[in-house]
Amino acid sequence: MLLELRSPSTQIDTPWTAEIPLHLRYLSPAEGGYSSINVPSPSVFWACNTEEGTKFPNSPFDRTNLGYDGLFGPRTLFWHVTPETQDGNLNHQIRVPVLDLNKSKWVSTGTAAMVLMGFAYIVFKLASVSWRRGYGSHKAPVEVEKKKKQ
Repeated sequence: MLLELRSPSTQIDTPWTAEIPLHLRYLSPAEGGYSSINVPSPSVFWACNTEEGTKFPNSPFDRTNLGYDGLFGPRTLFWHVTPETQDGNLNHQIRVPVLDLNKSKWVSTGTAAMVLMGFAYIVFKLASVSWRRGYGSHKAPVEVEKKKKQ
């Protein structure tokens, strides 16, 4: 996921944070409704456009268009932020909400009830059409061709 963030223009010299909500799906249910997951540190960088007169040296060891750098122009300079932690672990443990095992019985019961109600409704509608008109007892009306008079 590549995001473009702009710093607030009102206060330039003050620190600011950006919160990016993510949606997690299909985690295993747990007692109490919460589970812990490990999320790796994000890859953070600044991509700055250089001035027209700036010359970049061409190195035969540079490999371009291998990842996100292909999404930017040829005169883009990248500044990478290296994550630093006190314990050296680059994973963050996050507590996320999941299905509570104590309340999952109601979810299963409610889902089963809705499926049965939907099935009963479809059977009722099909049966009511069959009772009104019968199954295959009526033929479609045949149109009589009329000759056009000119």
